[in-house]
Amino acid sequence: MSERILGRGAELQQVGALLAHGYALRFRALTAGTAEVEWYRSERGAKPVLIASGRRTFTAAGTATTAVQLTAAGRKELLRAKRLALTAKGTFTPASAAPITAVRPFTLRR
Repeated sequence: MSERILGRGAELQQVGALLAHGYALRFRALTAGTAEVEWYRSERGAKPVLIASGRRTFTAAGTATTAVQLTAAGRKELLRAKRLALTAKGTFTPASAAPITAVRPFTLRR
């Protein structure tokens, strides 16, 4: 599950493509709930900067595409970066249970 919610794949690793088209994350929910994805850039001793986020609510089990949209700070960072090390945080909150969270680092490249 963590690879799917966090967005792992070759198409994710291109800064130019992300700036031009954004990123469409396909997610399969086994039950009703809410899937959230957040990408952060953090430096030692500094507050993490939200680069992009996406959210999708499922009323029943199924598969849907979530648009991961850049924030203003994220667009600014990506415009000037050749490489950008990020941390993806994915959370799925079932309708009647505790949230499930996965965190994984990844790098975007031009």
